[in-house]
Amino acid sequence: MLCQERRPHPIPPTLVTTADGEHKVLVGQRAPTLIDAVRENHRIDECPQAGGPPRLLLASADDGLRYGAGRQVNDVGCVSRRMSELLPDLSEWVCRLPTWAERDFARFQTEQYDPHVDAFREISPIASQPPSGLYRFVFDQRPQRIVTVAFFDDARGQWVCGDYYGLRFLARSRCRLCRTVYRSDARQLVLPVSDRWPMPYERAIVLANGALPQRLQPESGSPVLAYEGITSEMAARMCNLLGLEMEGAG
Repeated sequence: MLCQERRPHPIPPTLVTTADGEHKVLVGQRAPTLIDAVRENHRIDECPQAGGPPRLLLASADDGLRYGAGRQVNDVGCVSRRMSELLPDLSEWVCRLPTWAERDFARFQTEQYDPHVDAFREISPIASQPPSGLYRFVFDQRPQRIVTVAFFDDARGQWVCGDYYGLRFLARSRCRLCRTVYRSDARQLVLPVSDRWPMPYERAIVLANGALPQRLQPESGSPVLAYEGITSEMAARMCNLLGLEMEGAG
């Protein structure tokens, strides 16, 4: 049995409030006809984003966002704050991941992730209980080729599956390699690309400002992801859930 990653379903047009309470952002499905209809009654600031659709900020939507024949976009308030209150800590998140019951590893090409160099290396097929960590399995039997990433949790003796970034974060976190810096003057949360957070936690931090992270390349060092408009309270709460020491705070 191969572990399949669950894909999120698209959400309908929705208004969310940023974590600082200063703006509302239109997210979800945003057909051009809907945006044109909204512009007739509301001012929208369109902010381009690299690698994604523009961020749509509403200057004012206190009376609701209407379009078409009296239809109204659902306003769900500050989703990021609620997510930060509902999300489990990292250890509980691991326990909620789907397990993988595979035992016939001889049929796979196998690679083991090395968190110290952020790369996979090929190893012999697994014959007994492996060390805890992230692995990549390739089932290659033409015309079928399936790639599965799974994390072996030696504490429970189980394989678990999830999004690649989440499992990579888990592997690096177990080695205490993950870093996060908060720049209070810019309200910016910065982390190495290799330490990108698991999907549910990243979604919460993106919804805090409605903006995708910027990928930056420092003059020296590895590329980083910068999340803009993040309050110190939100950053601290999320870092606490993930067991991270937030550098630059205080």
